[in-house]
Amino acid sequence: MTELSCRWAAGPFLARFLLVFGILWALLAAPGCGQGQAASPSEEGSARDWPFSVVSSELRFRVFYDSPADQGTAEQVASSLRDAWVFQTRVLGFTNPPSDGGIVGPDDWFDVFLVRGIDSCKVDIASPEPVTPWGGLACYMQLDPWGKYGGEGLAQTVAHEFNHATQAADAWNDMPIAYEMTACYVDQYFGDPIGYQLADFQAHPEWSLLRNDDYATYYMYGSSLYLHFLRDCYFGGDDRFISLLWKAMRRRPGVDPARPLFVDALNAALAPQGKSFLDTVPTFARWRYYTCSRDDHRHFQRVTPALATRPQTFLPDETSLPESDLVLRQVSLQETPLSIDPAPMRTGSAYREVVRENPSQTSFQVRLIQPPGPTSEKVRWVVQAVPGLSPDSDGEVVEFTRGVARVAFAPDGRRTLILTAMPTSDDDPAFPSDETFPVSLQLEP
Repeated sequence: MTELSCRWAAGPFLARFLLVFGILWALLAAPGCGQGQAASPSEEGSARDWPFSVVSSELRFRVFYDSPADQGTAEQVASSLRDAWVFQTRVLGFTNPPSDGGIVGPDDWFDVFLVRGIDSCKVDIASPEPVTPWGGLACYMQLDPWGKYGGEGLAQTVAHEFNHATQAADAWNDMPIAYEMTACYVDQYFGDPIGYQLADFQAHPEWSLLRNDDYATYYMYGSSLYLHFLRDCYFGGDDRFISLLWKAMRRRPGVDPARPLFVDALNAALAPQGKSFLDTVPTFARWRYYTCSRDDHRHFQRVTPALATRPQTFLPDETSLPESDLVLRQVSLQETPLSIDPAPMRTGSAYREVVRENPSQTSFQVRLIQPPGPTSEKVRWVVQAVPGLSPDSDGEVVEFTRGVARVAFAPDGRRTLILTAMPTSDDDPAFPSDETFPVSLQLEP
C-alpha cells in the first residue's frame, strides 16, 4: 500500500446520475450498514475534491480521504479491505467486483470513500448498466471509520460491505434477506457474532423464514444462522457453497429476466441430495432449538481451521451466544385448548414447551385444531417433538392418527412441540407473504 496524492473531484455526471438513479437502484436501506441508497461520494450530489488516497495496485482499489491527518485510518481501511478481498474471493470463492469504467473515480478501480461524521456505511452501484454478460454491476463503498461501525469493528464492517460488492457482481435484484444473510455470515470471519442480530432472528420463528421485514428489526442480519445450518447439515461444513449459490443466482440472457433467485439457486444446489428449500424448513426449525443453553454439540459446528483467518477462530460462534437461545413459552396440560399466538406465517414455526403436572405422567396426548375455511387449506402442519429421547435422536416428527397423537415426556418432565406451517399450494417461497395461519392445540394427560 502506498499513499498517492491524486486530486480528484466527483464530477457533475456522477452527481446527476446518483440523484436520478439512487432511489431506483438501491435495494436495501439497513438500520445499520449494508447496501445503500443515500449519499454519494460527492456529498448529496455536489462536486467534491478527494485530495488523498491509499491504493492497492495488486487488487486495483483506492481508499480516498480528506486530510493528511487521516492517512493512518485510510491505511487501516485499505489493509482491512485487502484481507477481506483476498479471503472472500480467493478462499471462499466470491466474485471480484467488476470495473466501473471510471464512472466513479479517476480510473476503473474499485473506490472507497471515507466520510467523517455520517456514522454509517454502504455499498452502492456506480451505474445501472450491466458490466458482465449476466447483469453484474460495478459499485463503490462509502464508510465512516470514525463512527460506530469503525474502531474495533472496522475490519468486520469492511468485510461486510465488501461482500455486498461481490454480490452486486453476481445479482443485485434478489430477495433482500439474501444480501444481509450472506454478508453477516461472512463478516464473522473478521469479528465476533453480533448478539442483537441473532436475538431479533430467534425472537421471530413464527415469521416466514425468508421474510423481508423492511429492516424494522435485525431479523435479516441474524438469519445468517440459516446459512450456518445449511453449511453443516447439507454441504459438509464447506463455507464455499455460499459463493456457489451467488454464482447460480446470475441471470441467464434470453431466459427469465427476473430469475433465478436465492431460492432457485438453493433448490438447484440441494437437488443432488433429493432436497429443496422447503425440505430444509422443518429441519432448520429443529436445529435452531439446539443453541446456547440447549446446545447438544451435534448440530452447529464451530471450528473451521482450514479457513480460519484469526488465531483460534471459531466460525461462526453465534450458537454459543445467550442471544441465540429460543425463548420457549411453557404450557401445562391444563391450558387447553391452547391458541398459538402469534400464528405462524408460511415456513414459520411456533414452539411450546409442555410441562407435566406430576412425576407419574410419562406422556401426553395432543390434538391439532385448525379453524375451518379456505385459509387452513393453504398450509399443512409439520409437528415435531424435541429434544430426542435416545442418544442417536434429536427429536421426531409427531405422527397423528385420526387427528390425535401421543408424545412422551423427556426425563425432566418436559417436551417441546414445534409447529411449522408448510405451504400446500403453488405459493412461491421466493416471495413470502405475511399471511398468518391460526392453529390451536388440545392437550390432555
